[in-house]
Amino acid sequence: MQGRNTARLVQISLAAVLSATLASMASGQAKPELVATSVIHSATADLKAGTITIIGLNLDSSGKPSVSLGGVPLTIRSASNTAIVASLGSVTASRSYVLTVVNKLSSVDFDVTIGAAGPEGPPGPVGATGPRGPTGLTGATGPAGPRGPTGLTGATGPAGPTGSTGAAGPAGPVGPAGPAGPTGPAGPAGSGLTVKDGNGNVVGTLLYAGYGEYLNLKNGKYFFTVGFDGTFPIGQIWWSGLNCTGTPYLNDGQSGLIGTASYYTAQASYVNEPVYSAAANKLYLLSGGNSNSIALSQNMPGGSLSIENPTCMNNSPATSTPASGWPLTPTTPAAIGFSASGTPLAVATPLELP
Repeated sequence: MQGRNTARLVQISLAAVLSATLASMASGQAKPELVATSVIHSATADLKAGTITIIGLNLDSSGKPSVSLGGVPLTIRSASNTAIVASLGSVTASRSYVLTVVNKLSSVDFDVTIGAAGPEGPPGPVGATGPRGPTGLTGATGPAGPRGPTGLTGATGPAGPTGSTGAAGPAGPVGPAGPAGPTGPAGPAGSGLTVKDGNGNVVGTLLYAGYGEYLNLKNGKYFFTVGFDGTFPIGQIWWSGLNCTGTPYLNDGQSGLIGTASYYTAQASYVNEPVYSAAANKLYLLSGGNSNSIALSQNMPGGSLSIENPTCMNNSPATSTPASGWPLTPTTPAAIGFSASGTPLAVATPLELP
């Protein structure tokens, strides 16, 4: 479903904030915390389940968010910074609504349509006859009649006037298309909030400066976070083996109890948000996304023997514990559209900010 995002925040000059941030870093002063805007990517209603799933960024921000649909408050089943699942309750009529998410940082609106459009209505009655139009132009001369019988030879008459010019003939057929012209020169580079690494390579487009020392960036369909030092924040990851090895699952906070009670439900998340593992020194993407690039979390088969949070910790004793989350698939910085290397994995610094 398409929508619009309308965020109500105190407007801050991004350039001024970044300048102040970098100046404070250079002088050793405490780094200021910047305001993060809530963003809604999509909202999907499931009338059978009686729920609506909201996908975006900074939806929770530890602020006990509230959700309303068409002005009617909804009950939240689960909430995180990237996804909120709420009960539709009595809001089930097929029409368009304004969805509103409010947390401590911001309020954001999003247009949502529930149900399909109705059938086309019957044609209306015939309108009244309009007024008489103006007199048309004189028509063209009609064709000559058949030849009459030969008359008697008359006296030679005076020369008649020159006849009128005949009507233009029909247009000829269209000629074949000519060959394609040569490719024109490349246009000038566009301007934008582009962040580059220390080698001048593009990392991504700046969305906003996050809390602490991180920048929130977008490259193509991918949304990710990079520190001012070029490193990536470490994800909270369950591992099937000891010492953070085996199969990784990004923790969904449901403790492996999905389906055991009404409040333990599968969580929805956008699959194109890379997750970094320091133990594997790799970037991962969520597996199992649908046509809208949304994946649901699941119970981890066999449970977990270790967790990365942010260092690797083994279970003691070494027995499996129930766990749930999103299965992860390894990817590379090049596949996302930027360069990074080393241990820990990082982009070259210093970063070049817009």
